[in-house]
Amino acid sequence: MEWQLPHFSLKPESIGQLGVLGSTILAWASDCVTLKSKFLRPYCVCYLEHFVSKFAASRFIKFEESSVNQYLAQSGFSHLSGDAELSTPFNQSMIIQLQRFAGDSTTVSRQVVSWVKQELFPFIPAIKGALKKHVTENLWEIVNNALTHGRCPHGVTTCGQFYPNCGYFEIAFYDAGLGIPNTVRTFAGKDWSDDQCIAWATQEGHSTSPLAESAGLGLHLLRQFLTVNGGIFQIASENGYYGEHHGRVNRALLRNKIEGTLVNLRIIFDERLYSLEVSDEEH
Repeated sequence: MEWQLPHFSLKPESIGQLGVLGSTILAWASDCVTLKSKFLRPYCVCYLEHFVSKFAASRFIKFEESSVNQYLAQSGFSHLSGDAELSTPFNQSMIIQLQRFAGDSTTVSRQVVSWVKQELFPFIPAIKGALKKHVTENLWEIVNNALTHGRCPHGVTTCGQFYPNCGYFEIAFYDAGLGIPNTVRTFAGKDWSDDQCIAWATQEGHSTSPLAESAGLGLHLLRQFLTVNGGIFQIASENGYYGEHHGRVNRALLRNKIEGTLVNLRIIFDERLYSLEVSDEEH
């Protein structure tokens, strides 16, 4: 059995291949899995770290491409095979390292705030005041949704990468919990498709939390910010996919099921785009 996909794009079809990747790792006969992909995006690293930790903790991974192994090593990937061939190191300051958030709400809240301050804001110094507070709240909402609604004791894993030559950075979150479609269908009592469930969950005020009057706003504000920013907002869960770019929505049903929920963000690195119609006085 071989994994042949040369690289992962941000297209739904490529993201859907994560399910195949997970199945390949679980079906591997030996403790060390050798993969052939030549390029990994942060969402792939995030998925690999979390998935292997939860479902195949005794497995080790290595890639035939030494630069991919190098990237995993510098990202803090904990399942890299000891005999994996490495290449010339990357600029470490461009890598938002792997981190897993788990525990009670208060503990994780402190972890997320510290992580955003130390790992993320150095990349986007133009974000200040109320906008900085909102971005922090938005990212906390992603983590909190995964812990609360995904019911994944293993927590939620994140990592990212800054691409200075392209003018953006990407950051991903993944948990192998119940998945958005399962949670939404149980709560709403609707026979919706997986992509419909995800679309519902991203709308302002929609939440499966019993405290619905104050929930569901985080993803809406994040979508608003990324629309102004010109970035990309993507969610894949089970067989559902939901993406937004410049206000255009793309929904799809994936051929390959993804266990749990993946959230992927691309944020444009341009201080002229960091704006949101919120004043400091509101907070």
